[in-house]
Amino acid sequence: MKPTTVITRFRILAITGAVLGILLAVILARMQFAGSGKAGAEAPLAIETSTYSTTISAIRGEILDRNGIPLISNEQVYSIRFNRSIWDGLRQNEVILSLINLLKSKGVPHNDSLPISNAPYAYTISYGSTLSARKNFDGYLEKNGWSPEDKAANVVAAMCEKYQIDEKYADTDKRLILGVRYEMELGDFSALSPYTFATDVGIELISIIKEEKNRFPGVEIVPESVRVFKTDYDAHILGRVGKIYREEYETLASQGYSMNAIVGKDGAEKAFEPYLRGTDGSRRTRIDAYYNTVEVLSEKAASAGNNVILTIDQSIQEATENALKNRIEEIKLLSETDPETYPEDIGGGAAVMMKVDTGEVLSMASYPTYKLATFSSDYASLLEDPLTPMVNRVIGGAYPIGSVFKMVTAVAGLEEGVITPSTIITDEGRYTKYRTFQPMCWIYRQYHQTHGDVNVSMALRDSCNYFFYEVSDQLGIDTLDKWAQEFGLGIRTGIELAGEISGQRANAESKARVEKTPWGPGDTLTASIGQSYSLFTPIQVCAYLSAVCNGGRYYRPHILKDVASYDYASVLVSVQPELVNTIPMSRSTYDAVMEGMLDAAENGTAAKVFENYPLRVGGKTGSSQVSSGTSNGVFAAFAPFDNPEVAVFVIVEHGGSGSNIGIIAREMFDAYFKISKNITPAGAQNSLGR
Repeated sequence: MKPTTVITRFRILAITGAVLGILLAVILARMQFAGSGKAGAEAPLAIETSTYSTTISAIRGEILDRNGIPLISNEQVYSIRFNRSIWDGLRQNEVILSLINLLKSKGVPHNDSLPISNAPYAYTISYGSTLSARKNFDGYLEKNGWSPEDKAANVVAAMCEKYQIDEKYADTDKRLILGVRYEMELGDFSALSPYTFATDVGIELISIIKEEKNRFPGVEIVPESVRVFKTDYDAHILGRVGKIYREEYETLASQGYSMNAIVGKDGAEKAFEPYLRGTDGSRRTRIDAYYNTVEVLSEKAASAGNNVILTIDQSIQEATENALKNRIEEIKLLSETDPETYPEDIGGGAAVMMKVDTGEVLSMASYPTYKLATFSSDYASLLEDPLTPMVNRVIGGAYPIGSVFKMVTAVAGLEEGVITPSTIITDEGRYTKYRTFQPMCWIYRQYHQTHGDVNVSMALRDSCNYFFYEVSDQLGIDTLDKWAQEFGLGIRTGIELAGEISGQRANAESKARVEKTPWGPGDTLTASIGQSYSLFTPIQVCAYLSAVCNGGRYYRPHILKDVASYDYASVLVSVQPELVNTIPMSRSTYDAVMEGMLDAAENGTAAKVFENYPLRVGGKTGSSQVSSGTSNGVFAAFAPFDNPEVAVFVIVEHGGSGSNIGIIAREMFDAYFKISKNITPAGAQNSLGR
C-alpha cells in the first residue's frame, strides 16, 4: 500500500473522530446545563420536548327515583381520542385509516355520521329533512362553500381535495377516512377540543395502541365515564345525552361548553343539565419525541356533577308502563272477535299518576316506547314507526277528553248559580232547543232510552250529556271557558320536561283558527262534554282532576324531588309543592261533584272496573270521538275517596269506551297502595259504559 494512501485514511479517521468528539462534548454540555439550570417548564432539555393540554372530563351526576333506586349511573371506560397538540398533520389520513382497520379487526365501532354511502356515492338522508344529522351536514356544506344540491360524488371529490386524500387510497378507504374527517370538523377539532374516535374500548386494543404509539401519533387513550341505564323503563322520562349539536353550540358556548361536550338531549337529562353537569378539569404536560410524559406542568381536577332524585316511584312506573302496554295489546286481540266493542284501529296511549296535594308525578307512561340502551341502533325504525314512539304523549299529545271534562261544567254551573246540587233536569234524549243542531244524549243514541230526572251528581254518575247541554247553554261559552282556564286546561303546566305543548280550549278563538267561522250555540253544547275544539294533554287533565278532588287547590306538576351532592353528603335543592291556583269551590259544590265521581266508580260507568276493590275510588269514564265511528278511550280516577292521595288519568287512542281501559288505572292503584293481585278481576265491559 502506498504511504500516501495510509496517510489519507489516517487523516479521514482523525477528522471523523474529532467531529464525533465535538458532538459528544456539545451533547454533554447541554445535558449538564439542563441538569444545573432552573427546574420546571423553563429548563432546556437534552431531548427535544413539547407541551400539550388535555381535558379531564367531569363525571355526570346520577339519576334516581324517589326511593333512591338508581335509574341512570356511570361506568368508567377507556376511549380513543385524537389530541391536536400532538397530531401529525402530514400522516393524519394514514393514522386514521390504520386506526379504523385496527378497530374493525377487533369488532369495535367508531363514530361516522357522514350521510354518504360507499361508492357509487349517494346521500343516505333526503335534502330538506329536519333531522339533526341533515342540519349538521347542511351546515358543514355551507361552511365549505358547497351546495346541498351537489351530487354526492362531487361532494366526495371536494372533500378528498380539502383533506388531501389522494389516489393511493381505494374508494372504500377514502369513504372511511372522510367519515372520520367529517366527524372531526363537526366536533371543531382543535387544541382546545379533542376528538373522541371510539368509546368503551377493550384492554387488548388499548395495549396495541400504547405499544405501537409511534404508529399512531396524536392518538391517546383516556378514561371517561359513560351513562349506564339501570332500567328498561322510563325512556321518555330519563332521556339521553349526546354531543352538542351545531345549532345548540351558540347558546351553550357562553355557558362554558366545548364543541365536543356531552349534554342532555331530552327528558330529565336535559331538564336537569345544570345540576347533572360537572366541571371539567385539565392537565398540561411535557412529552418527549416518543410521546412519553416527561413531567406534569399543571393539573386542575374535575368536579363531579350532582345527583338528581326524581318524584317518580319506580315500582309504580313499571306497573304503569306494563298495564298500558298489556291492555292495548289485549284490546288488539279482542278486536279480532269483537270489533264493535274493541276497535281494530287502536293506537298508542298515555297514563300518568300524581299526588294530589303536592303535584309530584309518581309515574308517566307513553305507549309505544323504546329502550334507551339501544336507542342509537333502533333510531331508524323508531323514526319510521307511524305510532311515533319517541313522542312523550303525557306532555306532547293533545286529545279531546270527552266526559272527563264534565266536572268543569258541573263546577261552573254550581259556582255560577245556574244550578244547585238539588236542581233536577229531565233528560229528554234529544236536545231540541236549536233547530239546526239537536245533539242526543249517548244513551238515547245507543239504546233509545233516557236518564230521566237527574241532578248534577246523578248526571256525573251516568255521564248524562243532556244535563250538561242544558247547564252550558245557560252558562255560555265565555263563562265555561273561564272555568276551564281556572283548572289549567289548554295551558302548559310548566313541568320541567321539554316538549310540553299547550293544547287548546274550545272557544271562539280556537274555532276561528281551525274553521274561520263564528262560534254558535251548538259549539257550546259540544264543548260542555269535552268535544268541540278541546285538546288537552294527559298531564293537564291529571292536574285538573287533582285540583277537583283537592277542593280546588291546583299544584304545579313536577318530577324533580331533590338534588344531592355527588357523594350524597348534602341535599342542595329540595323542591317544595307550588300552589299555582286556588279555584273557588264551595263545600256544597265539592260534595256534589265528589259524590258523582264516587257513584260513577261504584254504581255507574266505571262500576265493573272497581268491582270488589278494597278501596273506595272516585272516577269518570269518557269516550271522545275523533272521527266517524272512532273514539278514544278516556279514564280518570282518584283514591282513596275519603282522603284523596293520588289521581290517575289514562287515554288510549281509538280505544273505544273509557271502561275498556279502566283496568290500567286499577293496576296503577294496585302498585301505589300495594294491593294484592289476588282480588277478583274486573268483569266484562259494562253494557252502559262510556
